[in-house]
Amino acid sequence: MSETSADCIFCTIVAGEIPAEVLASNEHAISFKDLNPQAPFHALVVPVDHHENAAASAAADPAIIGHLVSLADQVAKAAGNEEYRLIVNTGVGAGQSVFHTHVHVLGSTPAMTESLIRSAGHEPHPSRRPPGQRRARALRVRRGHRHRHRHRRGPRHPAGRGRAG
Repeated sequence: MSETSADCIFCTIVAGEIPAEVLASNEHAISFKDLNPQAPFHALVVPVDHHENAAASAAADPAIIGHLVSLADQVAKAAGNEEYRLIVNTGVGAGQSVFHTHVHVLGSTPAMTESLIRSAGHEPHPSRRPPGQRRARALRVRRGHRHRHRHRRGPRHPAGRGRAG
């Protein structure tokens, strides 16, 4: 017997009371497209049983988490994403807004992954940059141009300051 919560939007989707673009389902979980995608491919994987967050699900039945990851892998690969990101938010401070365990499945391209890394304030590892960028950056660093974004050609303003006229 599955546990549900009357005021939980994911429980109503699992019950079929609210329509969703379902990608896959099994006896343990259901996956559907996120209504507010944060990546070119963004799906949610939700367990059938209601638990407030991933820790509560794992405490109730550790196999639940395995079922979620397995279904996430299935929907990501069915959408053509051999590589993807899984995100589980636990608590308001971590960004959880629906208090029913769920896994975000994000995928698409290496460029998407690099933009997510940059938005977190990190520079991608040199091996993840396109080959031309690896060499160009290495040369700029060696020449002391690490912080210059462009080379100036002559004065920008007739008086030598400000914008070009």
